[in-house]
Amino acid sequence: MKIVTDSQNREWTLQLTLSMWERLVARGLVPDGLDEMMQWWTRFAMSPSLQCKVLWVLLSEQARDKKIMSEGAFINALTPEDLGLLRDPLLEEFRDFFVATGMKMMARLAGFIETEVPTIIERRIEALRDLPTSAAVLSELTRGASVSPDS
Repeated sequence: MKIVTDSQNREWTLQLTLSMWERLVARGLVPDGLDEMMQWWTRFAMSPSLQCKVLWVLLSEQARDKKIMSEGAFINALTPEDLGLLRDPLLEEFRDFFVATGMKMMARLAGFIETEVPTIIERRIEALRDLPTSAAVLSELTRGASVSPDS
């Protein structure tokens, strides 16, 4: 269980239980198989939309207590900063859930996503920043796109 205070001073308690897991599976927000789960983690780590939907399932009762009555209102009430504040504890909660249920491989994968993926992304962004801006590079970056390097 993780307690997070967002930028608007609202307190949220994140707790992934078996019943919450079932709700997430039923809504198609998490897969129920290991093969699909590995792909899901990458998608989840990169998708603010998916993160918001998962948070809504976990926090909807608390949101309603705060007079946020729908998923749309919940997403509108979250600032990008709030999502950032909630995302990392949410990843930790997933990892803790997998440890508690004996799903060690998934716990390791959750830990990897939580710690290593941001570093990998940052390295790739830095590598892109270091590229010279030339017609050859632009051509490579836009290959297959409908935009020409000169536009």
